[in-house]
Amino acid sequence: MKVVVTGADGFIGSRLRIALIQGGHTVLDFGPVEEIDIRDRRMVQERLSAPAPDLVFHLAAVSGPTLHLQNPEIVMAVNAVGTVNVLTLLDDVRVDISGHS
Repeated sequence: MKVVVTGADGFIGSRLRIALIQGGHTVLDFGPVEEIDIRDRRMVQERLSAPAPDLVFHLAAVSGPTLHLQNPEIVMAVNAVGTVNVLTLLDDVRVDISGHS
Protein backbone atom coordinates (compact mmCIF):
# COMPACT_ATOMS: atom_id res chain seq x y z
CA MET A 1 0.00 0.00 0.00
CA LYS A 2 1.25 3.52 -0.84
CA VAL A 3 1.00 5.74 2.23
CA VAL A 4 1.69 9.41 2.96
CA VAL A 5 2.41 10.58 6.49
CA THR A 6 2.15 14.33 6.93
CA GLY A 7 4.23 15.34 9.91
CA ALA A 8 6.60 12.41 9.35
CA ASP A 9 9.42 14.45 10.88
CA GLY A 10 7.55 14.74 14.18
CA PHE A 11 7.60 12.47 17.22
CA ILE A 12 4.62 10.28 16.30
CA GLY A 13 4.95 10.61 12.52
CA SER A 14 8.57 9.47 12.47
CA ARG A 15 7.74 6.32 14.43
CA LEU A 16 4.67 5.63 12.30
CA ARG A 17 6.76 5.99 9.14
CA ILE A 18 9.25 3.40 10.42
CA ALA A 19 6.46 1.00 11.40
CA LEU A 20 4.81 1.33 8.00
CA ILE A 21 8.06 0.63 6.17
CA GLN A 22 8.76 -2.35 8.42
CA GLY A 23 5.23 -3.57 7.65
CA GLY A 24 6.02 -3.63 3.95
CA HIS A 25 4.22 -0.44 2.94
CA THR A 26 5.63 2.15 0.57
CA VAL A 27 5.81 5.50 2.33
CA LEU A 28 5.65 8.29 -0.25
CA ASP A 29 7.74 11.36 0.48
CA PHE A 30 5.58 14.30 1.51
CA GLY A 31 8.70 16.38 2.11
CA PRO A 32 10.48 17.88 5.09
CA VAL A 33 8.79 20.58 7.11
CA GLU A 34 11.33 23.11 5.84
CA GLU A 35 10.11 22.62 2.26
CA ILE A 36 6.37 22.14 2.70
CA ASP A 37 3.89 24.77 3.79
CA ILE A 38 0.75 22.81 4.58
CA ARG A 39 -1.20 26.09 4.46
CA ASP A 40 -0.42 26.31 0.73
CA ARG A 41 -3.20 24.33 -0.98
CA ARG A 42 -1.37 24.10 -4.31
CA MET A 43 1.78 22.75 -2.66
CA VAL A 44 -0.21 20.14 -0.75
CA GLN A 45 -2.08 19.17 -3.92
CA GLU A 46 1.20 18.64 -5.78
CA ARG A 47 2.54 16.41 -3.00
CA LEU A 48 -0.62 14.32 -2.77
CA SER A 49 -1.31 13.85 -6.47
CA ALA A 50 1.78 12.26 -8.02
CA PRO A 51 1.86 9.44 -7.27
CA ALA A 52 -1.48 9.31 -5.50
CA PRO A 53 -1.39 7.47 -2.16
CA ASP A 54 -3.82 4.79 -1.07
CA LEU A 55 -3.90 6.12 2.48
CA VAL A 56 -2.87 9.29 4.30
CA PHE A 57 -2.08 9.74 7.96
CA HIS A 58 -2.39 13.47 8.66
CA LEU A 59 -0.19 14.27 11.64
CA ALA A 60 1.28 17.62 10.59
CA ALA A 61 0.70 20.27 13.24
CA VAL A 62 2.44 22.91 15.27
CA SER A 63 2.71 21.77 18.86
CA GLY A 64 4.36 23.07 21.97
CA PRO A 65 3.35 25.93 24.23
CA THR A 66 6.04 28.42 23.22
CA LEU A 67 4.87 29.07 19.67
CA HIS A 68 1.23 28.90 20.75
CA LEU A 69 1.87 31.84 23.06
CA GLN A 70 4.24 33.76 20.79
CA ASN A 71 2.37 33.46 17.50
CA PRO A 72 -1.10 31.94 17.83
CA GLU A 73 -2.06 33.10 14.31
CA ILE A 74 0.57 30.86 12.69
CA VAL A 75 -0.39 27.95 14.91
CA MET A 76 -4.05 28.35 13.95
CA ALA A 77 -3.22 28.67 10.26
CA VAL A 78 -1.02 25.57 10.21
CA ASN A 79 -3.26 23.42 12.37
CA ALA A 80 -6.65 24.49 11.01
CA VAL A 81 -6.03 25.64 7.43
CA GLY A 82 -3.48 22.87 6.85
CA THR A 83 -5.94 20.24 8.01
CA VAL A 84 -8.73 21.67 5.85
CA ASN A 85 -6.36 21.63 2.85
CA VAL A 86 -5.44 17.99 3.38
CA LEU A 87 -8.99 16.80 4.05
CA THR A 88 -10.46 18.70 1.11
CA LEU A 89 -7.84 17.46 -1.33
CA LEU A 90 -8.17 13.88 -0.13
CA ASP A 91 -11.90 14.06 -0.64
CA ASP A 92 -11.33 15.41 -4.16
CA VAL A 93 -9.10 12.47 -5.13
CA ARG A 94 -10.99 9.85 -3.09
CA VAL A 95 -8.14 8.87 -0.79
CA ASP A 96 -8.82 7.39 2.64
CA ILE A 97 -7.59 9.28 5.66
CA SER A 98 -6.67 7.59 8.89
CA GLY A 99 -6.11 10.21 11.50
CA HIS A 100 -5.31 13.83 12.04
CA SER A 101 -4.00 16.06 14.76
